[in-house]
Amino acid sequence: MLRLIGSHRVARGVLAATACTVGFVLLVLVHPGGPIVTRNIDDLLQAVVPLAVALPLCLWRASCSSGRMRTFWQLLGAFAGAWGAGQLVWCYLEITRHTRPTASDLPTAGYLLAVLCAGAALAIYPGPRPHWAGRIRALIDGLLIVTTLLFVSWTVASDTGALQRSGVHLAERITVLTYPAGDIVLIALLITVFGRGRRSLEDPLLLVGASVVLLFLGDSLSIYIGLAGTYQTGSPVDVCWVVGFLVLGVAALAPPLPAEVVTHESNPPTWTEFIAYGPLALALAMGLVQMIRGQGFDTVEVGLVFASIVLLVVRGVLFVLENRVLVARIESTIGDLEWLTLHDPLTGLANRVLFDDRLGQGIAGQQRNPHNLAVAYLDLDDFKAVNDTLGHDVGDELLRQVGQRMSATVREGDTIARLSGDEFALLLASVDDADQVDEMLGRILGRLDAPFPIGTHVVGMSASIGYSLSFGHVDAEELLKQADEAMYSAKANGKDRIHRYRSPGERTVEYA
Repeated sequence: MLRLIGSHRVARGVLAATACTVGFVLLVLVHPGGPIVTRNIDDLLQAVVPLAVALPLCLWRASCSSGRMRTFWQLLGAFAGAWGAGQLVWCYLEITRHTRPTASDLPTAGYLLAVLCAGAALAIYPGPRPHWAGRIRALIDGLLIVTTLLFVSWTVASDTGALQRSGVHLAERITVLTYPAGDIVLIALLITVFGRGRRSLEDPLLLVGASVVLLFLGDSLSIYIGLAGTYQTGSPVDVCWVVGFLVLGVAALAPPLPAEVVTHESNPPTWTEFIAYGPLALALAMGLVQMIRGQGFDTVEVGLVFASIVLLVVRGVLFVLENRVLVARIESTIGDLEWLTLHDPLTGLANRVLFDDRLGQGIAGQQRNPHNLAVAYLDLDDFKAVNDTLGHDVGDELLRQVGQRMSATVREGDTIARLSGDEFALLLASVDDADQVDEMLGRILGRLDAPFPIGTHVVGMSASIGYSLSFGHVDAEELLKQADEAMYSAKANGKDRIHRYRSPGERTVEYA
């Protein structure tokens, strides 16, 4: 936050906003020129600040941004523009036509459109994109908040007699009371966005959130004053709207977050799942009080209760769907992790862990069913030259193709593993004698001698193979050591050949 305020551009914006705020407060407190002049200046300033300050600054910030941040600032510009346009119509009606605007007049369309634009901006703010059921459930939560808060607002206004004193029609009453409920939805969205991860105090979203809260306070206070018939333009309540859009303009001046302080996005914390239940609990409490007092529910209250019940049922269904998707993702992730613990991610072959496990099983099986095992080590000849001359991408593709050719050559019960770099291991599960092993490994060597087409390159490659036979009396560690020694013997004897490990006194057996 210090870096944000410390920015010269933001500091100048804060000073200008502070000066405007002080001037506006003095205007509504002192009433220079009388109530009519104060009212007219108040009306015009409420249109000028969003249209001449917040709107151009948001569009400027959008032009400096990209991706979802560009759309975010464009929508905030539309938010300021819609509110300012509604206020311009209000000025025309109140100043020029000398009529008192009502909830059914054109300004209402601009104000409600502004709320929709602000909600869309918060909804697309960068963060993890949940499953479609989660996105719909977020919408259901917003509607649930609207219906429950509208129930609370309607009940309070009815009980106090404010609605009857206001004399407005039913549709106008509902529209008027929707303002603070819509602002609450914006605040709920704001909390959800912040709950997606640990956000830096330098995030401009803090100032955008402060702007939304100020507009909520202005809407809520003006509505209840208006229902009582005492609201007039020039009231101190109007400070909330003017300052709200000044803060939005300062938010647009804030510098983008540098890469080192961009926070890690994560799933929303558990408490955000219960945002919609706060207003619902309040509505239930008020409904219970009405029942205890023996008061019934009017048509509007019954309709709102029914809508809330339907939304709760839909929310529950979506919650179940989300959980099923989450379980499926967890199972898929566990499967992927299990696969990665036993396989080489580059080639898809077995890794050392899986190879050692199958070798151990093979040797243990010799005790029950005597048979021969063969373990072979294969090392590509001069593989480093490929990485040095053609690059590691070509080298990685070469390793993948080597693994594919080897897998297509061995039998179904055999195991091929990539141990590290360009070193591979083979477990031939059941063989008759060394001649059979030489034949099988010779086929592999022949397939590797064929050129490898990789992009625009054609790479020639050979391999050195060493192997050892187990006749049931050699353990796994010794068998691997023997195969390794045989492979290095093949390297030392000219490469591109097969060498079988020989025990002391046994003649060398070599296949090239």
